[in-house]
Amino acid sequence: MSYGITTDIIGFADTALGISLQGVKNPVRSPSEAKAMDSNGDVAAETVYDTGYGQAITLDYVCAKASAVDFYDTLTSKDFRGGKVVGGYVITGVTVTTSNSDFAKVSISAAKTIATDTAVAKYDWGTGANFTGGKGAKKFGFSTDTATRLTGSTMTAKVSTARAQDSTGEELCVDVGEGRIDATHTLVGVTGVPGGASDTGWTLLGGPSNDESNTDYESGSAVVFQNISAS
Repeated sequence: MSYGITTDIIGFADTALGISLQGVKNPVRSPSEAKAMDSNGDVAAETVYDTGYGQAITLDYVCAKASAVDFYDTLTSKDFRGGKVVGGYVITGVTVTTSNSDFAKVSISAAKTIATDTAVAKYDWGTGANFTGGKGAKKFGFSTDTATRLTGSTMTAKVSTARAQDSTGEELCVDVGEGRIDATHTLVGVTGVPGGASDTGWTLLGGPSNDESNTDYESGSAVVFQNISAS
């Protein structure tokens, strides 16, 4: 047993940019079972399969500096697109959480795979998912009006995963599809009702909502989304 985190499997941490790995969630994955019953209903034979791959993992990072954080940059060789295979894991999603009272957080989801990088489609989250680290709420595909301030946001970019199994039930190949980004913004109306609009290329899914209280400013939220295609 050791103290701290020993390995950044995805390699997203970057000292120069102030990005530090904070935790790794590697939950227990139960393989599948095939059972054959005898005439009494007892298990006469059993096979455990799908044991080697598919294990989900989530890596949590903090972005402590006010530096540009990009998920895909050909100049620096950074590549955290959906479908990218790194260290035997295929990236399936990215979540960014920002707040006026805390530093930006990034969670990257991945799954252990037999697939090679060239065998899996890639989904570039695009410039709309990039942000500046440090403390403060960030906008993703949404612009507030003059009466409104942004207090927090959560951006989730993800792909779905398709898996095929071989004749013994083990993973044969993997691919990804259905790229999508959703972003929720928490708003406060300083001089009026919370409001705003989606940016070009984004669609307003819900809101801005409006909640009122006799002891606080009007608050609300707005959700925007963007469908993305394989790059």
